[in-house]
Amino acid sequence: MDTGSSGLTSLFQALAQAIATGSSISVTPGL
Repeated sequence: MDTGSSGLTSLFQALAQAIATGSSISVTPGL
């Protein structure tokens, strides 16, 4: 895994977690 990819994955996961914690109802994982 590349460093850039790892950072991006970490950021995306953190963002997804924040959104899920904020409103797990509006969360629709369909990417």
